[in-house]
Amino acid sequence: MEARYSKLRSLFDEKSEFFREVQRETEEQIEQKSRCVSKLTRKGFPVVFGNSSKPFVSDTFLDTVKNSVLTNLTRDFFKTKKEGYCPGCGEWCKRFERAHTIKERPDIAKEALDSVMAKHQEEGSFEMSEFLNGFIQLHRKYPITSICTACHLILDKKIRKEIPRGHLTYEELRKLDYKGARPIDILIEGVGFDGDKYTDVPKSISDLRCVIFQGVATEYLRTAFTSVKVSPTPKQRAISTWTRHEFTGWYDKEEYDNDGAVLYFFISGTSDNVSMKEVLKAIFEDRFKYRYPYRHTLFQFEITIKLKLASGEIVEITNKMQ
Repeated sequence: MEARYSKLRSLFDEKSEFFREVQRETEEQIEQKSRCVSKLTRKGFPVVFGNSSKPFVSDTFLDTVKNSVLTNLTRDFFKTKKEGYCPGCGEWCKRFERAHTIKERPDIAKEALDSVMAKHQEEGSFEMSEFLNGFIQLHRKYPITSICTACHLILDKKIRKEIPRGHLTYEELRKLDYKGARPIDILIEGVGFDGDKYTDVPKSISDLRCVIFQGVATEYLRTAFTSVKVSPTPKQRAISTWTRHEFTGWYDKEEYDNDGAVLYFFISGTSDNVSMKEVLKAIFEDRFKYRYPYRHTLFQFEITIKLKLASGEIVEITNKMQ
């Protein structure tokens, strides 16, 4: 079983021999379907995304095409073997299934859409065929393999969840369900934390939020979050549970004497999803026109966090330049 897991894990390693073999096979299938590729250069079905009274919503467009057009296109280009030995487990297989490797179909489609929209930003429209061709060509980079049903289940239900997702945007991170999630790794770099690096992994999403609040200048910690109060009112205490936390005052323009002083703020208890909204807001939302003092966001330091969702999937959150 471990040998099977190890072989399937190598599908996420672009340098592994198994991945390269699958990549070669995928490229060969695309080349063999040159007639199909030629069809994907035809014009006549423009998609307007700019200069229109009706706003273009990328997610809606992708939802429309992913379960019909893209599924059929993938099936046409990448045929499965009829029977033979499974390259994942080495056992004889009478029914193979297509399995995506380092990137799945929705993410490949999004990359193809982003690319074609960026290319035609001035025109405000693109040909549907160009998007579909881009989607197919990206499989040279993100290949598909044929494996048995058992290996496919292990790949999707277990191994894929062990592998952190690729870079997710702020909006994509906001859509995830963080109920039951927990931090498994953290690295904060910059001034303001003990030494130049902070690596103490918070025990919960609530604890993670407290760490993030430590990286917000005191002046804005007072006003930017509804869950933070110097002293909650009786009405606020009746609605929510408030816990007192110790902070070190810094960049407190209202009261300069507080710089370096021990301050106490009350933080309200909230659900994991609400807490993560505040974490993401602090890390990613542009708040300042100019760096204030180090970044445009409320959270002022460089950070990388890994969370394990309740589903078992690993998600990486970072404000490092990609």
